[in-house]
Amino acid sequence: MSHVATMGCSSCATIAIGGFKSGQIEANETYKQTGTIPTSTGYTPGQFYSSVLFPTAQELGKSKDLPFENLMQEIAKTSLKTKFTIITINRDQYFAKDKYWHNEFKRWGFALVHKTGNNIGSTNYIYVRAPLSEEILEEEK
Repeated sequence: MSHVATMGCSSCATIAIGGFKSGQIEANETYKQTGTIPTSTGYTPGQFYSSVLFPTAQELGKSKDLPFENLMQEIAKTSLKTKFTIITINRDQYFAKDKYWHNEFKRWGFALVHKTGNNIGSTNYIYVRAPLSEEILEEEK
């Protein structure tokens, strides 16, 4: 079933919703019609918020720490270069040194796509790079 998860960027301002596998349309429609919730284990969304997201220590897999430039150069050498990539920075990081990070991200092909409030932190700026992006057709909307 659908679930909420950290996005791997250790930012309490961003989450992802996943789990749209086989049978989920039917499960969703059944819920909408009857209110029936299939049994599952794990955190409720509220527990996820207080136990996982709010502590802001989302322990997930990561690479070793590298300067951004070196990291991007190393990414360019691998299949990671084609992956949808998200970067989230907070307000202080965004405005530091005449928007240093904003300019670096742009240089590496990231686009600022959203600015969002964060009720447990400061405003955040969300960048994406989607080298394999496809146009969303009218009939898909």
